[in-house]
Order: sequence, then C-alpha cells, then structure tokens
Amino acid sequence: MYIIGVKYIRNYILQVAFKNGLIKDFNFKDFLFEETNPMFTKFKNLSLFKKVRAENGLLIWGDDEMDFLGEHLFLLEKDAKKANKRKESVI
Repeated sequence: MYIIGVKYIRNYILQVAFKNGLIKDFNFKDFLFEETNPMFTKFKNLSLFKKVRAENGLLIWGDDEMDFLGEHLFLLEKDAKKANKRKESVI
C-alpha cells in the first residue's frame, strides 16, 4: 500500500491517501502514548506530530526518526481492534 499523501485532521488523527485511490483515517494517539522509545515519544508533542509528510510511499516524521509503510498502518489498526476486544494495550 503505497502512500501518496497525508493530512493532519485532529488529535493525532491523520488522513492518509494511497496510490490505489483509498483514503483512510488513522489514529496514532494510543500508539504514541503507549510507546516508550524516546525516538517516538517526542512525537507526542502535537506540533512535531503535525509535521508528518508522505515521501517515497512512507509516512515520515522528523529527520526520518519515525516512519510507517502503508501495510504497517493496517497492521497497527488490526492489532488495536483485537486488543480493544481483549482489553489489552497495543504497542
């Protein structure tokens, strides 16, 4: 799933456009606030988080400090849905 565009919506939610025409919203709040790696946790700062860009099929923050492939977004979403059903947190 090749990412061609991204738009900040609100409160850690991004609208992501894919090369196949799909446009989907993804919420990064749980991921960021459960993450402990300092490379990622700095993007809890909303002004830094909003500086996301789509480049070479990826979502990228900072100087390539955090990035996601399109496939990873769907895996995170799937894991989050499973965890919510089991009342477990998602990494």
